[in-house]
Amino acid sequence: MNTAPAFRLPPSDEDGLYPIRTVSSVTGVNAVTLRAWERRHGLITPRRTPKGHRLYSIQDIERIQQVLILLEQGISISQIPGVLEQTPPPASSVVPPQASPLRVTADAWQDYRNRMEHAARRFDTRGLEKVYGDAISLFPLQQVMCHLIHPLHQSLAQHTAQDAEAESRFFQAWAFHALSTRLRHELHHGTGPVLGIAPLPHETDHLELILLSLLLAVRGLQVVRLSGPLSLAAIGSLSRQAAPAGMVLCGQHPRAAQLEPWAATLHIPVFLALAEGGQSPSAWHGQGIHLLPPDPQAATEWISGRLLQPRNPMVKYP
Repeated sequence: MNTAPAFRLPPSDEDGLYPIRTVSSVTGVNAVTLRAWERRHGLITPRRTPKGHRLYSIQDIERIQQVLILLEQGISISQIPGVLEQTPPPASSVVPPQASPLRVTADAWQDYRNRMEHAARRFDTRGLEKVYGDAISLFPLQQVMCHLIHPLHQSLAQHTAQDAEAESRFFQAWAFHALSTRLRHELHHGTGPVLGIAPLPHETDHLELILLSLLLAVRGLQVVRLSGPLSLAAIGSLSRQAAPAGMVLCGQHPRAAQLEPWAATLHIPVFLALAEGGQSPSAWHGQGIHLLPPDPQAATEWISGRLLQPRNPMVKYP
């Protein structure tokens, strides 16, 4: 089995144990999923305080990382307990001979997307909640965002028929509410640098904005989000008062002539995330503004690499 990478853990209590919020922050697996792995699949067995709060050991955290590795390889959650019991597991138990890991994982996510798209086309809120609940109970939040929510949003937004537009807007409304609820929870645990995030001037909030906010919050950044429409002056006010380490702007219609001189006055990195259908200006030079990759996970990595990691002169940042 692959060796789990080293963790950067904060100091534990006197017994060397960690609460669920710390384990969730370190591993990237949300608390709902950790509890499901314990109750439904018996993958981990944390200790309990007299009041019933879960406490995890280093061994528990390493086991969680092993589970993540196996999920990435395409092993189903029901097969993982058996795989973990084998030390070391034979290759045939790690990778099913009838399919490659990528194939198994891709098929699983495609099934989730098909089910969720079917619910969206029927304007079925309960159906969306059911698929989302199933996915979030088995997979880390980041994977659900990047393999399910964002690809389906892109797919629905690309259809131009009137009925398809209604279905896309219905899905966006549901996803915005679901992700906002999750974001409120994650914002309580951020201990990293402050990061401002807002829509582009005079634009409303896009789903990409809330999705990126959530992924960044999971990485430990203290996200301060503004809701649009608003002016560049209002965004500048946030920068002056909250003193963020960086600023993210998200939208469809960036205007280079306005943004570039404004960004130069902030003296912090400004990141631009284009929403679905957005166009990079033809006269874009990027002076003082970093254009993020369209993939939300890649965008999160770029921002985290700039704000959380020590600067490496050999690495090319955006």
